Amino acid sequence: MIDIKKKSKNVRVIALFSLTFYLCSFMPYMGFLSVISATLYMIVLYQLKTYTSAKNLFKNYFITLFILFFYFILLYFMILFFYYVFLNEEYFLLMFFTPFLLAIHILFCLLYFKFLKRIFYEIARVANQFYFIKVCKMYFYGFLTLPILIGFVFFVIGFVYNVLAWYNFKEFNKSEFIKNQD
Repeated sequence: MIDIKKKSKNVRVIALFSLTFYLCSFMPYMGFLSVISATLYMIVLYQLKTYTSAKNLFKNYFITLFILFFYFILLYFMILFFYYVFLNEEYFLLMFFTPFLLAIHILFCLLYFKFLKRIFYEIARVANQFYFIKVCKMYFYGFLTLPILIGFVFFVIGFVYNVLAWYNFKEFNKSEFIKNQD
């Protein structure tokens, strides 16, 4: 028989280390910690999938990363476009294309949120912690309001909720844990 409390504590510790490394990765010359953080988070998702009846965590996680990758490529081209417009003082182009770029940003946000919501709601279900739902909402609000620079505040609030959720996590939902072990 697998000990539920021991496995739950193991998942909790790995998740908190993942969040700590993610926070430290913003320091200069410490960007490699984000790779370690993502690896630890994948280990957490694997353990959630193994010890509970969590479904499609990896699929949704990689789809979310894929969406973010293409969004940041688009963001790079948007920054180049705005740099070109300001450099050449063609403000009509800026006025004309800004609503289209914001619409594209909102569409990416909605697509990203669809898969991010599936991840966090599944974790909230198997971990019996509803802070994860607040984490999902704060990350979505942060991503949505990123162009007006308020998004960083929502990201910080979401990060705090994420730490609280993993810190308050004591054990898996027993009904979910037992179903997978039979």
